[in-house]
Amino acid sequence: MSKTIIMCHGDCDGITSGAIALAANPGSRIWITNPISLDDDLRRIKDKHDRIIITDIALNDRSLKKIFSEMERLTKLGVEIIYIDHH
Repeated sequence: MSKTIIMCHGDCDGITSGAIALAANPGSRIWITNPISLDDDLRRIKDKHDRIIITDIALNDRSLKKIFSEMERLTKLGVEIIYIDHH
C-alpha cells in the first residue's frame, strides 16, 4: 500500500475535496492546512511518502516561491505531488 498524505483546506469545500481524495486513496493521512502555512507544512514532511495530494489550497504571491521550492525538494525524493484546486 502506498503512503499518501492528503493536504486540504479546513473549510467546507476543502474538507469535501479531501474526503473525495480519501475515498480514492483509502488509508491516506489527512492533513488540514491553509494557504498561509502550506509552505511550512510541506517543509515539515521529512519521512518517505509515495504521494502528496493537495486540494483546495489557493496559492498566494507571498509564499509561492517557498511552496514551489518545497514541492521541488519532495519530488526529488521521489514523491508524486497532485495539486487540485478551483481558485
